[in-house]
Amino acid sequence: MGENSKTYRRRYKGLFCLTSNSVVFFVILGFIFILIIGCSTVKYRFGDALYDTPEAALQAQRERNHRDVSLINPTENPIGGRALCVLPSRDLIEKKGIRTWGAPKQELINYLVSSAELVLDSHAEALQRRKIFYEVRIVKSGEPESFTMTGYELTIYYVIKAPDQTQWFLKVSPNKNPLPIYFDTSLPLGVPRVTSWLKYIEKSSKEQLGK
Repeated sequence: MGENSKTYRRRYKGLFCLTSNSVVFFVILGFIFILIIGCSTVKYRFGDALYDTPEAALQAQRERNHRDVSLINPTENPIGGRALCVLPSRDLIEKKGIRTWGAPKQELINYLVSSAELVLDSHAEALQRRKIFYEVRIVKSGEPESFTMTGYELTIYYVIKAPDQTQWFLKVSPNKNPLPIYFDTSLPLGVPRVTSWLKYIEKSSKEQLGK
């Protein structure tokens, strides 16, 4: 659900086809996809399975994300209040979140952007399910770091500077410096590691809000 390039290479194994004569590499949001091209059939890989279409691979990812989010337990110490979660727009992901070598077709770029969106969506949905806050509103923006909306105690947002320069942040007001949000990378991938991210949000939010 979202940590670093090594993590993503293990969990999201990218795009492959069955035979090839050239290779295209993608770096997107800090993780690497590999597409082997020059063959008659392209296969889309998610986890350990291959799919004939991007739609089938994305559906498998949606089902995995839904399962993982459903395993997130609500916190025993909710803060209450309202939080805004700002995710990057599709245009921003494509513009700054992807580095390619070769000349990939737009269909493949669209698949990578959709897959990255699902990763980030699953984080936001996990935040909602954790129930740290009374409400978590999810929005998407081409400038997450500068997006503002009144009526929310704090904002959690994802910044993309380059494919290998991404970070979650938390801020309680425009006048305070944003705080980076981290994962405990010593924990297993999936629910345990995402739960560590949620705990970091809970701890930092309480400190910043004085609760």
